[in-house]
Amino acid sequence: MPGDPKECRLHALRCAELAASARTPELKATLLEISANWQKLAVDLEHTQILLAEADAESTFPTPAAPIEAIAPGVATMLPRSAV
Repeated sequence: MPGDPKECRLHALRCAELAASARTPELKATLLEISANWQKLAVDLEHTQILLAEADAESTFPTPAAPIEAIAPGVATMLPRSAV
């Protein structure tokens, strides 16, 4: 997935540093807003990465398309009733 939260935070830091030395209040406000947007993007990317990892983990254990008896006849008699 494209996007690196660490890189976004570095951009945010750089914008905040530039804001500290801005010559006008308007420029300072704009740079602080851009810094906040970079921070938000970093958080959003982290949340998206977590959701994608969870989705991948869930999809690694597919459920059988057929009842176990159709896949392996006789196995159902060896399993507890709750597993069939």
